[in-house]
Amino acid sequence: MMLHRPTTDSLRARSAAQAAQVAAPAPASKHAPRGRAKRTLRSLLTPAQMNAAILRESARVDRKSGAALVLVLLRFTGRCTAPSAMRLAKTVLDRLRVTDDAGWFDAQHVGVLLPETAPAGAWRFAQQVCDRVAKRGGVRPHLTMYSYGGDPVSEADETPKVTRQTDEMVPEAKAG
Repeated sequence: MMLHRPTTDSLRARSAAQAAQVAAPAPASKHAPRGRAKRTLRSLLTPAQMNAAILRESARVDRKSGAALVLVLLRFTGRCTAPSAMRLAKTVLDRLRVTDDAGWFDAQHVGVLLPETAPAGAWRFAQQVCDRVAKRGGVRPHLTMYSYGGDPVSEADETPKVTRQTDEMVPEAKAG
């Protein structure tokens, strides 16, 4: 058997082809939006990171008049299985905008931080997530929403107000 020894020209051609492969951009996935990487379960914030994001965004609301911040907490009532929690987290990640943050608020709640979002839009987002999870064979998650700021603050009371809304307060939100 005879071994072929590469020539200088063949080595140059091979390295040029390899360089072209490295320089060529990877084809865009039809599922991931252009210009940003698809979020995965590993991209969920830890409870400490989620708390830092809440503090950061609430400070921004305090500095900017008329800004709004909504925190949506999703959890399962009763016993939650790992597949159900992962289905909920994946559904949330699929629906996020670039400016939104999602992570574990605590051991039982997936939190979604929606800056610059009106409460009605955040409620609609949360309902769509709950509907999608229930449609995919899971139990419908329980929903609690906190909104901060959003309305111009009067000079007499300079503190933005926190309002709370749950799906128990809205009868049509229950699955049935």
